[in-house]
Amino acid sequence: MKTTIKDLQLKRREYWVSLQLVHSPNSPLPILTAEGDENPVLDYRVLCFSFGDYLVIDWLKSFPGPNPLNLVMSHFQEGDLTKLDKSHGLISFETTGIGDQATYRIVINTLRS
Repeated sequence: MKTTIKDLQLKRREYWVSLQLVHSPNSPLPILTAEGDENPVLDYRVLCFSFGDYLVIDWLKSFPGPNPLNLVMSHFQEGDLTKLDKSHGLISFETTGIGDQATYRIVINTLRS
């Protein structure tokens, strides 16, 4: 069964949110870090919630900064997300970046406090 934003029922509070570049049309090869990871993962403590058909990640109030508003949007609808999944307290999805058409993976950890 496909997960939808309505299924998330994400309460309004701060969560740990991870942001990772999955693919960039300007860079066909993955970016490798010194540790051998494909792309660095950016972790933020940020206010998130869902209501109706909307998922909101309030990047303006993210900690630690700088916030990634230049990378991804903060208000999502069903058509903005791909591979939406909720399992074991983790909500994950992919979305297209702002301006650069890169693909980003976002993970909201509902268990980590």
